[in-house]
Amino acid sequence: MALTTKQIDEFWRLADANNDGKLTVQELARAVRKYDKNVSDAAIAGMFCGVDKDQSKTISKNEFYNDMNEREKRSAAMERLFKKYDKDNSNTLSRGEFIQLIKDSFKEDRVNSVVGEFLNYSDKNGDGVITYNEFKEFFG
Repeated sequence: MALTTKQIDEFWRLADANNDGKLTVQELARAVRKYDKNVSDAAIAGMFCGVDKDQSKTISKNEFYNDMNEREKRSAAMERLFKKYDKDNSNTLSRGEFIQLIKDSFKEDRVNSVVGEFLNYSDKNGDGVITYNEFKEFFG
């Protein structure tokens, strides 16, 4: 689900509580946990480091907005890729559809390891099909 500009602006205002135009890891943690109380410290740190491109130990408003725009582009590209290989429009990838996607996307010597890693990590219920959320979680 894509965030609207309004939602992104609202999150920034909520997170930048002292209105100094930058976020500390603590400010980000407080804001994220208003939406999801169960987010781990490690996940917050990962988010923070991923957005703090200049490694200044703060996230500027530019870094934040640039990251949000890039996320939207990556998300749209992933959705297009998933739909391209979902030949039966089932909103899942069968094992065969997924293997074809991997064959078309990776060097031949990596196909088996990528498929194995993905299935071990993502197909938690072992049903042999890949949902879009499983796909996005692994590759996103």
